[in-house]
Amino acid sequence: MSYQNIVRPIMQFLSCIEKPHVLEIGVDNGQTTLPLCHNMSLLDRSWLYEGVDIKIKNHVVSAVSSMSGIYCLTSDPDLLVSPNVVLHQRN
Repeated sequence: MSYQNIVRPIMQFLSCIEKPHVLEIGVDNGQTTLPLCHNMSLLDRSWLYEGVDIKIKNHVVSAVSSMSGIYCLTSDPDLLVSPNVVLHQRN
């Protein structure tokens, strides 16, 4: 289920939190993941997004990894900085 229509209220809520940490169960095609990560990357503070899915799709990893200011653990296991996006492939 996509929550695209409520990304704005979610971001209003997250902007009030010092270090937001989001867990999304069911990444699917990234309908919520992509706008949420993009908007969180615009915050002027550290944040963490964790997504869990039975199958993390390559196009989601590519899209998230290509965003400015986003460091995705799944796409680069040898990161020299702390990731702010972690995608878990688990049941």
